Amino acid sequence: MGNRSLRTASTRPFAVAIQYSATKQQQLAVSDPETAFGALLELLRETPEDAHGGWGVAADWPEPISLVVRYRPGVVGETRRVAHVVPMRPGEWHDYTLTAWGGTALDVPELEFLAPGKGMPRVECIRRTPIPHVPPKEVQA
Repeated sequence: MGNRSLRTASTRPFAVAIQYSATKQQQLAVSDPETAFGALLELLRETPEDAHGGWGVAADWPEPISLVVRYRPGVVGETRRVAHVVPMRPGEWHDYTLTAWGGTALDVPELEFLAPGKGMPRVECIRRTPIPHVPPKEVQA
């Protein structure tokens, strides 16, 4: 899973889409997951009640992205505010819930998004997160 910087103006790996009638739909490309989820909520507030939508990594993005998330302060006790690793695969759509590698279902409104390497990791997430294969470098004699 890639861990690129997700807050850059030059890349927009996240997509938001809503549909609010048989023929009307709206799509956005955004640079980070927090903006994507916020945009989804905003668009759904501005459309009729029968609207539905989702967000995720754009289908044409070249690789999956790993998000690091934890509960916002006050949602759970401090000892449960561990960092979860969430896989986001291109073309998969999400609503209000994300599932971490460790199997925990997380409600997005209760989360804060962290930079990779921040927060105390949840051991189960770390154990189950795949490690990309990196070929060893050749040693020059």
